[in-house]
Amino acid sequence: RLAYDALVLATGSYCFVPPTPGMTLPEKRNPQWPDDPASRPEGVFVYRTIEDLEGLIAAAKQGAKTAAVIGGGLLGLEAAKAVYDLKLESHVLEMAPYLMPTQLNEPGGTALTR
Repeated sequence: RLAYDALVLATGSYCFVPPTPGMTLPEKRNPQWPDDPASRPEGVFVYRTIEDLEGLIAAAKQGAKTAAVIGGGLLGLEAAKAVYDLKLESHVLEMAPYLMPTQLNEPGGTALTR
């Protein structure tokens, strides 16, 4: 055991944005910051910071009706719940054969689709 006054978990992670046409603006792509908000076109969000969530909320208030969440892992399902709570129709796109493939086995992940 180690005693501490404050704990900071700095994972160094970033949001993976699939290399799909239209997901980033090539002229604004930042190789030093893969999830740079300035590199995304209007209506494309990641789900990592409070600013990301504020952008999603603003889009909902401006009339967005539907959201496609790319990734059916833990964070993707959390994002899907957030857009659902914003009264948007939510669609989760996952390339694995079932949801949460890192955390669950196939029967467990398949049960989440119901």
